[in-house]
Amino acid sequence: DEATIPNDKGQIVWVTSKDEALADGLNHMLHKQVKFDDDAWAMARELFLYGNAASELILYEGLGVIGLGWMAPATVRRIEDKKGLLQGFLQDPTGKFQVNGYADLAKLMAHDDAGTTPKRIGDVEVFEDWEVVHWRIRGSGLRSLYGTSVLEAARYAYKRLKLLEDSSLLHKRTISSSRYEFYVDVGKIEENRVWAYLDSFADRFKRKKFVDASGRIKFAPNMLAPDEDIFLPTRDGSPKASVDTLGGSDYQDMAPVDYFQAKMYSALKIPKMRIGSVEEVRKDALIGQDVGFARLTMRNQREIRRGVRQICWTHRMALGIDADKAEFEVEMQMASQIFELA
Repeated sequence: DEATIPNDKGQIVWVTSKDEALADGLNHMLHKQVKFDDDAWAMARELFLYGNAASELILYEGLGVIGLGWMAPATVRRIEDKKGLLQGFLQDPTGKFQVNGYADLAKLMAHDDAGTTPKRIGDVEVFEDWEVVHWRIRGSGLRSLYGTSVLEAARYAYKRLKLLEDSSLLHKRTISSSRYEFYVDVGKIEENRVWAYLDSFADRFKRKKFVDASGRIKFAPNMLAPDEDIFLPTRDGSPKASVDTLGGSDYQDMAPVDYFQAKMYSALKIPKMRIGSVEEVRKDALIGQDVGFARLTMRNQREIRRGVRQICWTHRMALGIDADKAEFEVEMQMASQIFELA
């Protein structure tokens, strides 16, 4: 949401240039032909989630780029040579990519005598380097082929947070409930008959099942309700049995949960106030959190603009216009009022 704020004209991404005709032509392509704004939110979400987003450029003679064919990140492979130069892309809709290493991939990308690559080999479709726009957030290194999800840093803390929450819930549901503790005077009963006597005594107060073996609900048993009293006999003024309440342990120690929750928020770089936390934060601290969040958003916006710039370059080249003849800039709405004022 923060990365795809529209401007006063309702545009999420737009082009500016000293050459008004150039800017108008590129904006017409983006908003009328490609309709990039319609997919901008979903594309930004996919980029943040997976660290990658890919789209095939659909061109038409005389019109340039007329559409984008979005490709699932898991079905796309980026092919580079040993020096890191982009050679092209492969797409397998099945996601299997049954190839054996770089040598087989290089064969798929080999050019024929006419200087073009085959469009399809089996289930694998082959694309030239200019035919696909690959957005990627390179968080693991400059030479990484693919991007890194914004959520990657929070996975470690998130897994442990879920385990702690589940174990806390299970503890409350299974162990911490209060129970009755019965002390029964067995008198002079023989030792080998004590447990049988206790079993018969317990059967008077044991919970009865409401569902029988066949799965039918039984209404006959009168289950001991929480508000019912217990009556026990006494002899010669002294009780023969006593009943105490055995309190269960109350799982109140939430320090580990709070620790991993704070660690997850820190890894996400998203202020707690923005994801439903109701705790009060000092204004200066909130501004600091917002600045860090704005930097994260702007870093991803910069990658979105780079991909859109590639679309614009390809569009002009397809129209036979030198893309370097006139300069232009791809703009998006600033994610922070502080940076905008600066």
